[in-house]
Amino acid sequence: MAKKPQGERSLVRNASDPEQVKRGKDVERLRAEQQLNDQRAVMSTREGRSECWRRLSECGVFKTSMTNDPHWTAYNEGRRAVGLRELAEMMERFPELYLTMQQEAMQRAAEEPRAADNLPPQSDSADSAETAP
Repeated sequence: MAKKPQGERSLVRNASDPEQVKRGKDVERLRAEQQLNDQRAVMSTREGRSECWRRLSECGVFKTSMTNDPHWTAYNEGRRAVGLRELAEMMERFPELYLTMQQEAMQRAAEEPRAADNLPPQSDSADSAETAP
């Protein structure tokens, strides 16, 4: 008999017992409500939306998974599948907050200094002075 992962318990031990089945359904419903409330709390703050966007980005939701190595492509697709599931939940449950999150992410990207923007300007005269005879 296969062991369940630690921390995961069956909601019903005897599926023919209507009382156990009812209690299991009640527990499942309460868990789903709690998850929805947790997600709503995270998505209702700017910081929470920022964190969600960062995680979706890290999962590779907004880019291709393809690489020259099929093993890395498979790995990337696994990460992306997790992110896509989260994205689908967000869009289904909080479509207006997803749009807000997207707009905030675009605003942060526009305001973020780029690494190349922080480099000192290149001077052509310094390069030509070194190569001059």
